[in-house]
Amino acid sequence: MQKLTAFFNMELSKESAGDLKVGWFFVLEEKTGVVFQHGATSGLPGYQTREHLLVTNRGPIPPTYKYTLDLNGIFSNLKGIEGWSYKIFPHVVPLIGGNRNGFMLHRDANVPGTLGCIGLIGTAEQYQPWVEFAKTYRNSRIPLVINYF
Repeated sequence: MQKLTAFFNMELSKESAGDLKVGWFFVLEEKTGVVFQHGATSGLPGYQTREHLLVTNRGPIPPTYKYTLDLNGIFSNLKGIEGWSYKIFPHVVPLIGGNRNGFMLHRDANVPGTLGCIGLIGTAEQYQPWVEFAKTYRNSRIPLVINYF
């Protein structure tokens, strides 16, 4: 089996501007390089700064943990994440002043931004290549590295 690692890279604002920040979600295969890439975001517009990493249901996913991404999809009709979602573990992240939890990778649907999850940007059709890629590797958990600059 190929050794895969997922990455999410995004610039965090120095100020709480109202624009949605978009970075990249990509998957590297140890021998062949990038095997999947897609524009992605985390957090809500105006909450995409380092100061907001601790803000539940607003700020981006904290970068300080060793995460894994479960490639077994969960289908949902929940507005904002409808379609296939993929759990990010640990599911509860203890932080100073409280916990952040429930992180997933899903399509960024309806409203720009996420409640801390990683949201792939675009239409359902543009999201479909990720769903097909994940099906190829279902029953796998791969490392997920979060990088902010």
